[in-house]
Amino acid sequence: MHPHDLFGEAVREVRSRNGRPFIGFFGLLLVLGTLVAADLSDVRGVFESYNKFVASGATTMTATSIGAVSGSECDRLSQAGVVAGAGAIRTGKPLRLRALPDVQVPFFEVTPGFAELLAGRNTAQSAGLILSKELAEDLSARIGTTLVTQTGAAEVAAIFSYPDDGRAAGLGWAALSITPPTRPYDQCWVDIPSSDDHLTSLPMASLAGADSDATLAQLNSSLGSTFDFVQRIEDRPTRLAPLAAFLGSLIVVAAMNGLRRIEIASALHVGVTRRTLASRSVIECMAVAVPACLTALAAGWCFVALQPDVGDTVLQFLPAWRIAGAGLVGALVGSLIGVLHIRERDLYRHYKSRS
Repeated sequence: MHPHDLFGEAVREVRSRNGRPFIGFFGLLLVLGTLVAADLSDVRGVFESYNKFVASGATTMTATSIGAVSGSECDRLSQAGVVAGAGAIRTGKPLRLRALPDVQVPFFEVTPGFAELLAGRNTAQSAGLILSKELAEDLSARIGTTLVTQTGAAEVAAIFSYPDDGRAAGLGWAALSITPPTRPYDQCWVDIPSSDDHLTSLPMASLAGADSDATLAQLNSSLGSTFDFVQRIEDRPTRLAPLAAFLGSLIVVAAMNGLRRIEIASALHVGVTRRTLASRSVIECMAVAVPACLTALAAGWCFVALQPDVGDTVLQFLPAWRIAGAGLVGALVGSLIGVLHIRERDLYRHYKSRS
């Protein structure tokens, strides 16, 4: 049969609904849509766990050596490609505020890099006090509020959050002030969002000299020492979703052709070649499978896009493409199996079993 005639015959079959296209479409959509939704949920769960791990300070390593940390060297570590931020801190004299005359507020001097690490970007050049969220709430202070201290008036330049979630204590109720990084500091903090164990000792590079008393620690170890993002993705429960999509689509399409076994056997009986039937079946299958795959992908994209942002949307959605691709291949194989396993000699048996 000429390719043009073959394509026209397949289109007529779909339009006439002889091939039961709606059954195939919704069957494939159910299989692929369920698998896409389940896998996207699992992938999103890994992203959320990683974000929680980072937000807790678990990726921050600290090197402690009183008066032996170079502030400039510590800040310079933030320029390394694997580092999200770095800065140094030292303990200062307690702060006395007119608003809290009977309380000594813990006070720390920090480098510009530390201010950015803790309070976010655009705080490195801030002049004034940087308060913890809890202290700011007790003082009813906001950014721009002027506080009177024992050394004079100071404006609140920034407010940072330091929850009690397992991270090292000390900054939950405290005030910070940015100082030049030229003087020695007590600690160097480095945020290293990587699972490479060789990078955990990076803060030690900030020590002014060899110091056997220096200690290296994780800021928050309550969620574990490392988070292997790639391994978590590979070990997720739905990692075999593409295989399930392949098998499920194969079964759906093969079953569709099974419902047409009398029609296929009759065509073989009157001389239509198996090659022609297989080609027509593939075209009819694509007319159903492609829209089903695209619909499942569109629904999956909406699921990702409408959720709160947890990371790279394209990376989250990548597994859905694998599922759709596997489903499409499975549908193709199913369309061929559904035709090739039917024999002309079984026509009478198929006809009798119809009733």
